[in-house]
Amino acid sequence: MALLPAAGQQVLEVAAMVGRRAPHTLLAAASGRPEEEVLAGLEAACQARLLLEDGEDGYAFAHDVIREVWEEGWGGAPGGAAPQGGEALEGGPWKAAPDLLPTTTPGAAARNGR
Repeated sequence: MALLPAAGQQVLEVAAMVGRRAPHTLLAAASGRPEEEVLAGLEAACQARLLLEDGEDGYAFAHDVIREVWEEGWGGAPGGAAPQGGEALEGGPWKAAPDLLPTTTPGAAARNGR
């Protein structure tokens, strides 16, 4: 996984925070990277078979274990990109369009103390 470019790693970190499936628009907005970098990151993650295209505008983890590894990994990584992604998820441009956000996953509920 360390062989993925930084954009691919960040996309996976953000996707893990979102849940099993995430729309491209949410991943792009939450990553804070230029669109070209997000697309390159998504392509690298798909080529590594960590993410799969899901529908016309979504990506899903190839397996729940992959998501769990990324979900656990970003939580303890000092200075990692994911905490920034988490802040972006809380106050991003989709706040006015909550339909872009997925329903809460068990992992997200546990992190939020629910």
